[in-house]
Parts: sequence; C-alpha cells; structure tokens
Amino acid sequence: MKRILVLLIGGVVSYEIIDHYNNYRINDLTKNGKQASCFSKLKIPEHVSIIMDGNGRWAKKNGFDRTYGHSHADTAIENSVEMCIKLGVKYLSLYAFSTENWKRPKEEINNIFKIIEDWIHVNKQKILDNKIKVLYCGDISQIPPACQDSIIDLVKKTRNNGRLTIVVYVNYSGRWDVVQAVNKIINDRYNYITYDDIEQMLSTKNIPDPDIVIRTGNMHRLSNFTLLQMAYSELFFCKKMWPDFNKKDFCKIILEYQKRNRTFGGLK
Repeated sequence: MKRILVLLIGGVVSYEIIDHYNNYRINDLTKNGKQASCFSKLKIPEHVSIIMDGNGRWAKKNGFDRTYGHSHADTAIENSVEMCIKLGVKYLSLYAFSTENWKRPKEEINNIFKIIEDWIHVNKQKILDNKIKVLYCGDISQIPPACQDSIIDLVKKTRNNGRLTIVVYVNYSGRWDVVQAVNKIINDRYNYITYDDIEQMLSTKNIPDPDIVIRTGNMHRLSNFTLLQMAYSELFFCKKMWPDFNKKDFCKIILEYQKRNRTFGGLK
C-alpha cells in the first residue's frame, strides 16, 4: 500500500500521492456524497482560501487564447463549493482579480470582468437554492459598472443565507487592505493603534482568517493576497492549473491538513 510522498518546497509541505485506502474513501465522498470516514469531523477547516492560478497558461497549453482559460474556471469553482458543503467548511474565499492584474492587456481585463458578470447571471439561482451567502472584498468602484451591479445585487440577495459563505476578492491586494484600514483609523483619530484596531478596519473584519490557503498553477508565492490574515494559515501549492483542479484534489488537501499540528507559535 503506497504511503504519502512528502516533498519540501520552499519550506512548505506539499503532498504528491495518497495511499490507496484513503483514495478509495475520497472516491466514496466525491461520487456518492457520503461523509468519508478518513476525514476527522473535529478537524474540518472553517475557512479555505484559494488563489485560482493557471487559467491563461492552461488555455495556451491547449491551443487557445488566455480568455478561454478564464471562461473555463467555473467547473473548478463548482467542485470546490460542492466539497465545502459536503465536508462542512463554512467559508470559501476565491481570489478572482488582484490590483496588480490591471497590468494585463485591456482586452483580457475586460473579458475577465465580463466572465465574472456572466458567471453570476448563470449561477445566481443555484447559489440561492443552496442557501449560499456571497460577500466581496476589494475596491469594486474601479471595475465596470455592470460587473459592480451584478456583484452588489448578488451580495444583497444572499445576505440572509448561511450554509456556506463564498468571499470573492475583486480588485483586491493585501497591501491595499492594510492601507485602507490605516486610513480609516487616521480618520477616526486614534491615539494608539493595536493590531485589533487594524483588524477591525480590514475589508475582511467579519470573516475568520483562512485555515488553508491553496494556490494552483505550480507557482509558490502569495501574490499580495490576504497577507495579514494568512499569518498562520496552512499553505498548499498544487501543480495543476486551476481549470483542472477537481474534487479529489480538494479532498486530498483537506486530508493532509488534518495531519498537520497547528501550534500558532506555541507548543502542542
């Protein structure tokens, strides 16, 4: 029976293969929707955060332009949402567009926002039926008005849902979040600032810090994502491009997470 092969990449543990026994149980969960016995219900993460990387490279590898890759990200999103609901994860964060992404060609940027808008239109009823709440983080005032309106409308319509909360990060960066938080504090004329003060001014103030941060696309960096919030997150870097990320990949990461000892700087 094969055991997990553990590789050290930049000081971060990443799995490559999983033993056949647990793989069988994961198959049971992903196909039949049952709670797989290899998962500890006591160690299900509350919050999974994903840097959805590799769409453009996936498209080019398959002979298409980059936009084709962005438009095929929906299956991986649906897989992750389904597994969160089945396993009992409460928050799923998706890094959709960073402030640095404005450096990309204008046509690609416009296509990304159109894809986000279309995705909301296609999936709105399914989101409502599954009692999913949607939030956003980032400065959406700079994105196209139609996309803004779609996001705001979806947030409004789902505000009373609670089965799973999906947080979409649009025109977001970790550094921007800190700067806007500090500016709020300055406006409130604080005499002394604590981390709790900053935390309450972040755009994520009502969202728990992520237990897990997943990055697809075979890149090993954080790309200015939730820098303060992921101070003690468990990091997983996946070789697969985002459109190829599937239910088994998600479950394998949860299983590996459950084997880690999270001390938060202390001893256990």
